[in-house]
Amino acid sequence: MTQDSAFVAWVGLSLVPRVGGKLMARLLNHFQAPENVLAASPDDLRAVPGIGSRTVESIQNVNLEEVSAKIEAWQMAGIEILPHYVADYPPMLKATHDAPPLLFKRGNWSNAILQTVAIVGTREPSPAAHDFAYLLGEKLGEAGWTIVSGMAVGIDTQAHYGALKNGATVAVLGCGVHNLYPPENKSLATQIIQQGALFSEVAPEVSPSSSQLVARNRIISGLSQAVILVESDVDGGAMHTIRFAREQGRIVFGVDFAASGNQQLKAEGAGMITPTPSGIENFLALF
Repeated sequence: MTQDSAFVAWVGLSLVPRVGGKLMARLLNHFQAPENVLAASPDDLRAVPGIGSRTVESIQNVNLEEVSAKIEAWQMAGIEILPHYVADYPPMLKATHDAPPLLFKRGNWSNAILQTVAIVGTREPSPAAHDFAYLLGEKLGEAGWTIVSGMAVGIDTQAHYGALKNGATVAVLGCGVHNLYPPENKSLATQIIQQGALFSEVAPEVSPSSSQLVARNRIISGLSQAVILVESDVDGGAMHTIRFAREQGRIVFGVDFAASGNQQLKAEGAGMITPTPSGIENFLALF
């Protein structure tokens, strides 16, 4: 992508801490263009609802020459930078109410991908859930679905590996696409880049944080037509993805394991998948 001034300004503004999709929309509604936001006075910025003094100061400190140099380095490293306004930005995610203003991508995602399903769950699965996550990724991948998950240890890892056997998979990270986490999944990340893509809303060199790991869950669900919870307690991190999925109008399924999160979904009327090959076939028959 060429480095026109609007693109550089969009990237610079998107990388300001606390400027997410909602605040970006308010800023653009007020100032019409990212260049105007960056050129605005502190008093003008403070007129935008919901903006704090720290964010105003951070916007004032954006250096577009430094941003341009970073963009060039990232692109030379094979990272694609997708502002919200470009056609290559994933359309289902774009339509959500809090879509990231910017995505970084390594790999081969294409908007021609029509069938996407998220597979999520605990980092410490039971043996049965561990094995079923792999089988689910494998069989859905064989059927033409692209598997979306978070590349965490446990259920995510198994779902990715299952999908890679005969299909494609996408990992959404809570860190930068060049600062991979967890480190034991670097080999997995390399395979995903070859048969899918890595996505992140934070700059490529950024380390993981708990807030970023939660926030990326809205991207996992936003990229997906449906979300499958393989196994989780009610207070597990995967339940954030379920909450985001419901806010976004995604279809939520649970695998019929005994974990408290799964049983909560069952009690709430979510579709349940029997953890067997025939259960997967029944799921596929719904689409």
